[in-house]
Amino acid sequence: MKQVANRRGRMAAIALVSVATLALASCASSDSDGGGDGSGETKETTDLGEKNPATGDPVRIGVAAEEADDARLTGYRATTEYINEYLGGLNGHPIELVECATKNTPAGGTACGVQFGQEDVAAVLAPNIGVSLSVYKPLEDSGIPFITQLTADIDVLGSDESFVLFNPLGLGSATIAVAKDEGVESAAFVMPDLPSTTGPVKELAEPQYESAGLELEIVPIPLQVADPTAAIQQAINDGAGQLVFFGETEFVTTGIKTAKQLGFDGPLITQVSGFPEDQIASIPGGLEGVIVLGSTTLDESDDDRKLYNTVIETFADGAPTDDIFTTAAFQVELALYHALALTPDAGADAASVMDALQNMDRPVPLPLGGGMTFQCGADVIAVLPGVCVATTLRSNLDAEGNATSEEVLTAADAG
Repeated sequence: MKQVANRRGRMAAIALVSVATLALASCASSDSDGGGDGSGETKETTDLGEKNPATGDPVRIGVAAEEADDARLTGYRATTEYINEYLGGLNGHPIELVECATKNTPAGGTACGVQFGQEDVAAVLAPNIGVSLSVYKPLEDSGIPFITQLTADIDVLGSDESFVLFNPLGLGSATIAVAKDEGVESAAFVMPDLPSTTGPVKELAEPQYESAGLELEIVPIPLQVADPTAAIQQAINDGAGQLVFFGETEFVTTGIKTAKQLGFDGPLITQVSGFPEDQIASIPGGLEGVIVLGSTTLDESDDDRKLYNTVIETFADGAPTDDIFTTAAFQVELALYHALALTPDAGADAASVMDALQNMDRPVPLPLGGGMTFQCGADVIAVLPGVCVATTLRSNLDAEGNATSEEVLTAADAG
């Protein structure tokens, strides 16, 4: 495994990813009905094209979920059928899924990792699993590639045998880019009061903001405080022109609702994208003016979004399309397909998949990435060799949570 070159950069990644992953556990439960943009409208679809069925020997891909009926499995199964029937399979080989549910426990994650190793899979996909490190550890140094979207585990982020399709450091630089774009001179990070995140974020984000010529206030909300009005009002009184909310969907919803009730008219930013309809309905004016910083497009007119909608409609028989875990599974599996397509004659066993991912010779579009690209094995973030994406997607939302416009942000946009 490559050594992480810069301890400060490594700690920045841990802190920033930690606040991002505060949302993951709650999204799994609060979005059990599919989450959603609240619009209730029929999604746009597209033509899948001519069928091109895979004809080679099957290749086994391990896929991790948290439950046996997990929304991730909806995404995996539908995407697999699409790749097998329309894209010729994985380098010509039909994908055969090896499914495992972790039950969101370390022991369950370990059991899945062991199972994948025993079943000789060519790769393991585990997007946004709460116990991703437990799944990864039995596979470490096994030669089996481990692919995820978002993780807080430094062992995964720092390995050259794992591949992460999210830019963890973008959560800091992208908020600065938004502040500069909106002419804001001071921002406040509003988050649950957890010392493991608030302390490191303060230590590492404040110098970033200072370097950019901006002021930053950390606003920790004690877990037992149900009403954050006083703390958010104080941040506004202190001059915050931008509010950034990290945490669970319910926490973020309450923060946005409170800011709007207080008449705050500056940028409202979060990493949460799967707001349930009832939460959206509780916010004055809905999500109008909210900015999401993430890795998945929310623009229903985007060609990749239309493709995703069509795949789910065709192969998942009416399953919700707005669940963030279904989109994550689609994004990660289709990214694997596109990465291997760079070396179509290399095969699809674990060694070939690992070699293809470690040696991508150029960036390719990130599925559902809204214009972002990914290039694994290129050290796109020097301190985190496992990260394949160096940008962040900014989505400006309407009242229902649909993207009215999107922009790919780079580190240079933070100045």
